[in-house]
Amino acid sequence: MSVPPLDPGRGPASSSLVNLVADGLVLPPPSATPAPAVAGAAALRSESSAAAAVPTSEPSAVAAAAPPDIMLRSGTIEKIAAMMSSSVGEDAASHADQPKIVDLATSKGCSDPRYEHFTKRLVAHPSKEGRLVPPHLSEWTRAGRFPSPFKTNPRTLNLGLSFVSNNETILVDIIGHAQHETISREFLRCGPRETIAFHPQTVKAAIVTCGGLAPGLNTVVRELVYTLSRMYGVEEVYGVPYGYRGFYSPNHNLRRLTEDEVSSIHHQGGTVLGSSRGGFDLKLICDAVEDRGLNQLFIIGGDGTHRGAMAIYQELRARQSKITVVGIPKTVDNDFPLIDRSFGFDTAVEETQRAILCAKVEAKAAINGLGLVKVMGRASGQIAMFACLASRDVDVCLIPEIPFELAGPTGLFRCVSDLFNTQGHCVIVVAEGAGMELIDDDLRSYGTDASGNVKRPDIGLWLRARLNEHFASLGRELNLKLIDPFYMIRSLPANATDSLYCSLLGQSAVHGAMAGYSGFSAGIVNGHHVMLPMTEICNRQRTKVDVHSRMWHRVLACTNQPSLCSSPKMQPQPVAKANAAKPSTSMDPHPPVSVSPVEPPTESDTLKSPTESGTPEPSTEAGAPEPSTEAGAPE
Repeated sequence: MSVPPLDPGRGPASSSLVNLVADGLVLPPPSATPAPAVAGAAALRSESSAAAAVPTSEPSAVAAAAPPDIMLRSGTIEKIAAMMSSSVGEDAASHADQPKIVDLATSKGCSDPRYEHFTKRLVAHPSKEGRLVPPHLSEWTRAGRFPSPFKTNPRTLNLGLSFVSNNETILVDIIGHAQHETISREFLRCGPRETIAFHPQTVKAAIVTCGGLAPGLNTVVRELVYTLSRMYGVEEVYGVPYGYRGFYSPNHNLRRLTEDEVSSIHHQGGTVLGSSRGGFDLKLICDAVEDRGLNQLFIIGGDGTHRGAMAIYQELRARQSKITVVGIPKTVDNDFPLIDRSFGFDTAVEETQRAILCAKVEAKAAINGLGLVKVMGRASGQIAMFACLASRDVDVCLIPEIPFELAGPTGLFRCVSDLFNTQGHCVIVVAEGAGMELIDDDLRSYGTDASGNVKRPDIGLWLRARLNEHFASLGRELNLKLIDPFYMIRSLPANATDSLYCSLLGQSAVHGAMAGYSGFSAGIVNGHHVMLPMTEICNRQRTKVDVHSRMWHRVLACTNQPSLCSSPKMQPQPVAKANAAKPSTSMDPHPPVSVSPVEPPTESDTLKSPTESGTPEPSTEAGAPEPSTEAGAPE
């Protein structure tokens, strides 16, 4: 796979301010000692790169070391370098957040005193090189090569201190062994590049939101607009109304998005662009994209939406169009593959805690009070699990990954009765997909939604009816309160953590698109933002709770609940290897440009993928519908 070459004279680790000072491109004040450079970084950039990185309006600022009493200009590279060079040490983020590149062939190797605290040596695997790098426009069409505005525009000049190399990667498998060699995958790191593939004045970007709502959607839209407009100087950014159908529907027009228009939308829930399920027509969408002259597409959605995005990327690549397609993962359920978490999840857990607290208050205030809280989680119990751990007020946590029984000596009825006898009340949290094995015979009567996904009965209402019937048959009083915060949570604005995460996702997506990468999704892996090839996402199964993990065992220790399952057939099975991908093309960053004859669904925003840490589900080919719908889909 061809990857855009590094800029002339630029080493893979020479982008930080520390290296700018160490390389002599910016001079520290006389009284300061320059911070050490990262081992193996390039000694100098080319003269042209240095000239572009340093303003020429006042050459005297860097021509020689300034006397201590001379004040350097505020807001310039010289000023920032002078301020930081005296304080940056080897533990500073700007220094530590760099690859530690070492040429062992020409150095003392591990015997070098500088490396005495480094116990692992990571060696590139030549046969695997580039396999997880996202596709680039240069592979099928002519890609431009322009200097980044961060180097030439005085408004964004300071941002040029943090360029990311095209060779900088983030490791996926970070747990090692002290005595043995370990292996890891790696993804290309997000961030601004020194050269970009689009001239900002030629960019015509479009943003679309698909599937159900999630906290933070408006924050992502706002940051995409601000990064394109304010950082890169793009003048044309459009919003596509109501999902995929908005590209071609004669009833809807693209909406021009400006900084003023989106400046405060992050304080609102939902999405200002509107969203919908269904409406995916590959040919109509690609024709409309080309007819409208769009050349950057930002598609926000879940697993089903991403299969649609991958089909669009493949079709546009087959047409040799200079159009980048970038995905941003969205699912409140937090079951998107590979990434640490999805935006909106933290807000959902936080708000679920409030519902749990209300349920406990209601339960404790009544004789044999039972607070039943239904939460999102059609195929994954992540919200239920983390909300229970966070609140520590839950007695029973029911998730889709673990079947349970109602009757019998270890069933739910017996557990609730014992809790009434010991503490007088009970709080149960149930994910929407839990207990489906108990009502499997009734599923066929619910039909499917617009995306062809099977609708499911409301487990909260069903469980409430069964509990009331059971205790009524025993002649025992039961005061059950059902709390369902489902749609309240989905429509909330993002909390502080999710808001920050959404902002960084938006910036990462734009940086990748402007650099010419396509067919990737921006996400966070091990705390760092990376570009995930869509093939890695769409060929994987949705992440589920690993019921053999330490995290689930923490839940059991917190709730002290029994297994609620006596039948061996209902016991949870050992999980498959985490992140197991389909053997066909899961590691292939070059999918065939031919598109599957089955059009991808646009909606299941919880149609997720592999088991980053849990039990796999049967998956479908990229572009084929799955019998599931997004978290919070209308029933």
